[in-house]
Amino acid sequence: MSNFDAVGIESGKRLQDAKRLLDHITQIERDVASQELVKVLKGSFFVLLYGALEKTVFYLVNQCIQILNTKHEKLLSLKPVLGLLYLMTNVMRYMMLAIRNGQSVGNCSRRFKMWMQNK
Repeated sequence: MSNFDAVGIESGKRLQDAKRLLDHITQIERDVASQELVKVLKGSFFVLLYGALEKTVFYLVNQCIQILNTKHEKLLSLKPVLGLLYLMTNVMRYMMLAIRNGQSVGNCSRRFKMWMQNK
């Protein structure tokens, strides 16, 4: 098993935890008496989801750096790949913000385009 497989397994476990919490929220959401609890649990869900995303990106970047260190690649030859990784990270950040704020993904893409124009 490669290090990337281990990252995938760990990320899968974290996402399963978030899914279980989301399933629980869905079950109790209809109960009017527990609306405050639902708000707290939804916040916890987004914390779990963001944590899974952040940890996955951290480990993937760490694994890539370790591979680069062993291969002695010239960083300039990797510029397109590293640039793509940077863009993907920012796209995910804007998607998470849109989801957290209850906005559509279309709104997320407009915000991301504005961010790109300011770069």
